[in-house]
Amino acid sequence: MIRRAGVWRCALRPTRDPEGTMTQSLLVFDLIGKLAHFKKFYTNSSSLTYDFPPPTVVRGVIGAILGIEKDNYYDFLSPERTMISVSVQQPVRKIMQTINYVRTNKNDFSSPKSILVRFLRGSRVPYQVPLEVVLSSEEGNSLTYRIYFKHADEAVMRSLKHQLASDYSIYPLYLGISEFIAGFHYRGEKKYDMKKGMAEKVSSVVNVEKLGHQGIDFLASEGCHFVKDRMPIAFKQGRELWKVSNLIYERSGKPFKADLKEYAAVSSDDGQTTDIVFI
Repeated sequence: MIRRAGVWRCALRPTRDPEGTMTQSLLVFDLIGKLAHFKKFYTNSSSLTYDFPPPTVVRGVIGAILGIEKDNYYDFLSPERTMISVSVQQPVRKIMQTINYVRTNKNDFSSPKSILVRFLRGSRVPYQVPLEVVLSSEEGNSLTYRIYFKHADEAVMRSLKHQLASDYSIYPLYLGISEFIAGFHYRGEKKYDMKKGMAEKVSSVVNVEKLGHQGIDFLASEGCHFVKDRMPIAFKQGRELWKVSNLIYERSGKPFKADLKEYAAVSSDDGQTTDIVFI
């Protein structure tokens, strides 16, 4: 892997075993923080939030850990090169807060006269905007989102694994906005097998495009609280929106049963498997 001027470029091909099949492993880590705000792209005056980080945010987190400068990772971490899955590990709730914004347009500071005129007119007085905030529904607990990540370049996987295992991010992490500082806990490199059909214990967010004919088995998912929302999947260069999809998830993090066109059965240290869906 080569890094030039803040941009990473793939230099190696994915590792293959002697039989010629691609190595089936991914990296797992928990993204942790007390508060979060992942702004819904279709909101306007009121800043509403998603319950969990959209794929665009996850790509930004990966870029920050690897030290890729802002807006330079869109191609490098594109859906063609990466596989991402997100699982809500702690039940969440939302509250609405009001914050003060101050206009900071550069034209406001073009001259001392401009600053004085705008001040006398009152146009630089802070104005209040509603901000929806996500936090754990269990008092004293932190928000915890489990991230499953795989990149087509094995060199990238090695670099990311090194950063995660070292508990070190080159750029600071936050949950949506810079005021909500985040950390992570590395869960290890896990093996997985791709399957299709009825998954017994799905623990991740599901792109509705991946649902099979029978969909979610609601009768077998008693007590679950499902929510569907429309989210951005990735950006192109220039922060142009690449794709938007409908994602469905269980708000409290409970596993559920669903018919899927494809899913990954991820192995764990205790010999059990966890069913996830790549967004």
